[in-house]
Parts: sequence; structure tokens; C-alpha cells
Amino acid sequence: MRLLYNLELGFYVSSIFMIQCWEVRRKDHWPMFCHHIATATLIATSLRFSFWRIGTVVMLLHDANDVLMEAAKLAKYCKKEDLSLGLFASFVVAWLGLRLLAFPLMVIRSTLYEMPSILGGKTNSYYMFNGLLLMLLVLHCYWFTLILRVVWVTLTTGQTQDVREDDD
Repeated sequence: MRLLYNLELGFYVSSIFMIQCWEVRRKDHWPMFCHHIATATLIATSLRFSFWRIGTVVMLLHDANDVLMEAAKLAKYCKKEDLSLGLFASFVVAWLGLRLLAFPLMVIRSTLYEMPSILGGKTNSYYMFNGLLLMLLVLHCYWFTLILRVVWVTLTTGQTQDVREDDD
């Protein structure tokens, strides 16, 4: 379990620097930057306080989505449009189910209502941990609006386009 945590933490810490120094800046640059800082902090906090179960569930819910998104991008780069579209549709459904339903209804509900009994009350770590989880949920909602814009553009024009790109 510690290996999984260390790999995830290493990825997100390195991503903070990659987003700032390497990647092309898109419209969602600052939300993505905040997401990676919040995620790295959550992983480190979960590791520090041994919140193994909740941390593992959060990572699984998020990583499953990321695999579908990257697979859809890869299929698009390989000019496999039908495969890319199918993977993107799976990604949209998974995002809705995992990040907008399971994440708040299972994870956040559990941390808000069950965590105080484990911690012996509402400590500073309770507020920080839940604040960061709620911040991730807000970011998920923001990105889902962008995802729905991609869906709309795809349905109305037949062309998939990353709406985070600037219209230069």
C-alpha cells in the first residue's frame, strides 16, 4: 500500500512542476494546478495519518477515469476515431458515475460524518482533509461542464475538440 501511495504522491508532486514549467497553458491551467496541489496534499495527509482505506478509494475512483481519458486521447492520436469516440463516451459516463456520484456520496459523506468519531472530534486535519476533498469536487463539476461542452460540440458538428484550447 505504501508503494502505491509513494508512486501517486511522486506523480502528483512532479505534475505540479510539469504544469508550471513544461505543459502548454490551457484555459484550465490554474484549476489543474490547484487540483494537483490538493491531490498531493491529500495523499501526503492520508499517508501521514494512515487513512489507507479512504485514500485508496479516492485514488481508484480518480485513476479509473484517467485511464479512459488517456486511452481516448491515444486512440485519437492514432486516428482510430471510432475507438476514440467509444472510449470518450465511456470516460464521460465514468466521470459522472465515479467523480460526481460515488466520490461525494461514498467518500465525502464518509469523511464528513464518520471521520470525527475516528479522530476523536473535528480536528484541524478533519477540516483540511474535507476542505480539500470538497475542493476536488468543485473542480470535478467545473471540468464536467467542459466535458459536456465537448460532448455538445461533437454531437452538433461531428468533430471532437478540446475546449480548453484557446481560440487563436
